[in-house]
Amino acid sequence: MKSFFILVFYCLSLSVFAQNYRFIYEYKFIPQKEKKDSLIIEYMNLDTDGKRSLFFNDSKYKMDSAYSSSKNINQLTQYKNYNQNLSYKILKDYKGSQINFYSKKFNIDILVEEKELPNWTLVDEFSIINTYNCQKAYTEYKGRTWYAWFTKDIPISDGPYKFTGLPGLIIRIHDKELNHKFDLIQVINIKVPFIEIPKKVKIMTQSQYNELEKRNINIKTDVLFTNVTNNTVTVALNNGTIMNFAKNKKSNVDNEIIEKNRHTNNPIELQH
Repeated sequence: MKSFFILVFYCLSLSVFAQNYRFIYEYKFIPQKEKKDSLIIEYMNLDTDGKRSLFFNDSKYKMDSAYSSSKNINQLTQYKNYNQNLSYKILKDYKGSQINFYSKKFNIDILVEEKELPNWTLVDEFSIINTYNCQKAYTEYKGRTWYAWFTKDIPISDGPYKFTGLPGLIIRIHDKELNHKFDLIQVINIKVPFIEIPKKVKIMTQSQYNELEKRNINIKTDVLFTNVTNNTVTVALNNGTIMNFAKNKKSNVDNEIIEKNRHTNNPIELQH
């Protein structure tokens, strides 16, 4: 996905949400807190039918879809690599204010039911962002202070990641230190609002999931298969992750996997 997306603006009303929409956010984050120049840019999708939504990484979705339909790993080299910290999916149910966090580790589909929701304070400050009339709000959530700009022009209480609870869609949100920032860049109408959610899952607490993440950092034996095409090595892991990296004389597959599988030391949730 390119950064020069043309933003399509919609004047949405409640009746419009008989249709399905995809809100595409540009996500900028600094994975290593000691390296402020280690900026990564990814694109995240928020699909909604007005009753619930699903938040997921665009590049992972495209790679998974391509492999699922063709089973041809050679085709995956043409897709953009995605950051391994963004392999999750987040399902929000508006009616019950429920947030479900889905991930896959060691070939296990995992569900963590989020118990904590953002508690917002509205600010008497207004701005026009990408033609939307926005109001400012802030919250202390999972160890960070977050500033958000939301619009009632899109009357849906949602936003990127786990952010919800404002009287309109979040157009922009960032933490106080500017380590993580989401900007809405495109809105499109879609036919099918949700990608597949695992039906059989192992429910974990946040603490149990955190322990599993620690075990996953230095995993080297979770490889399903590898394939070499020209100067590119493609590796498929049992958790469904596809990795591409350049092949050279100094390449070590195990070390490359560890490095790409390594988690950020500047996570979006400091609390955990």
